[in-house]
Amino acid sequence: MNKASTIKAQAQKYLSNGNFDKALEEYEKLLSMEEVDPYDFVLAGDVHLKKGDTARAVSLYEKAVDAYEKVGLYKNAVAIGKRALRLDPGLSEMYRQLGRLKLHEGLATEALPDFLKYHEIKSREGDIENAILGLELACKASPRDVELSERLCSLYEQTRKTADAAKELARVSGVLRGRGDEEGAAKYYERALKMDAGALSMPAVEEQKPGKEPALEESIEAVARAVTESAARRTTATRQASRAPVTRDASILTPSEEFTSGSVSVKDRVQPKSSSINISQILKQFKSQMEDKIGPDDYQCHYDMGMTYKEMGLYEEALNELRVASASDKYRVKAFELAGLCHLEIGEHEEALEAFKRAIRERSTADVDYPGLCFNLGTAFEALGKTEEALKCFQEIESLNPEFPGLKERLEALQSKVEEEH
Repeated sequence: MNKASTIKAQAQKYLSNGNFDKALEEYEKLLSMEEVDPYDFVLAGDVHLKKGDTARAVSLYEKAVDAYEKVGLYKNAVAIGKRALRLDPGLSEMYRQLGRLKLHEGLATEALPDFLKYHEIKSREGDIENAILGLELACKASPRDVELSERLCSLYEQTRKTADAAKELARVSGVLRGRGDEEGAAKYYERALKMDAGALSMPAVEEQKPGKEPALEESIEAVARAVTESAARRTTATRQASRAPVTRDASILTPSEEFTSGSVSVKDRVQPKSSSINISQILKQFKSQMEDKIGPDDYQCHYDMGMTYKEMGLYEEALNELRVASASDKYRVKAFELAGLCHLEIGEHEEALEAFKRAIRERSTADVDYPGLCFNLGTAFEALGKTEEALKCFQEIESLNPEFPGLKERLEALQSKVEEEH
């Protein structure tokens, strides 16, 4: 029997005799050891609870949650976190932590109430910055909830975070466009650009009424100036890629080739038109204005515009901008990846697969963004019905980061599917 087991056995003897203080002395020995079993915090907390020391019990349960999270036992962490909250419902940070843990497990619906409770407590405390954080996390858990986004934008406006408000309104516009609500999307688009056009690098939207042409021209020119000035102020710092490439298995990857115009197609689709706002006309005029203001080698600006177009649900426009950005060594991988995500969202799975493959060949397994792009590649394979290739991608991620969000569920589903196919 090892030392920890001996101590636990002695503590249990004291507990069976009702000697809580002696039992706690034994548990303190466990907690002072170099490696502590997360459950030891729970055992010690339970004893304090029996003694009536709720505060100390809660403190130990919080440590247990942290310890379980550290070793990747998220379900255990959530269970103990709930126990702590039953004893002290005011533990705002615990709500935030449990929400995050549930997101790790792919349980966004269950995470949402935790983030909203965190927001509620912080609002009541007058901690506006963290109240905003709570709503940001809630919107991440429920990205298609327009009402939540409206609440978040209201807080952004109150704190003069107009750029953040504009970006969130633009994102909501994309959600509505995805639902087929073109007019609603256009209205949110207009609000976003009126809020802070420069933050979006996009044109302002005007209602098409008689006598409005001069105002339309002025709004486009104003936004063009804002974009140009924004580009001039940019620093050399760039956004970190959120995902990354995949396996070099010859059965998965095709020979490399340059990402040139036409290599990933942009299919023509009929777009529904708003009954009162003509976005197409404004986009056309905006692009014409910007051709003289943003050079073809201003790759960051083209990448940023591609990202904004994607958020708006304007996938053809996004892909055209990303083609330009992909000519840069600095932006090539990010442009490939974002192009792949665009194709996935509009059901062009072959094109998505090709874009992800081209991004992957630029990376090694040591790159921090590799598992994320590998996950996207697997998703594209799965969408095409190529189950075994998809499984290889997710197994590759497992070998690099077994705790990658959503990985466990995808692996289990694909392994079952492969077994059924054979």
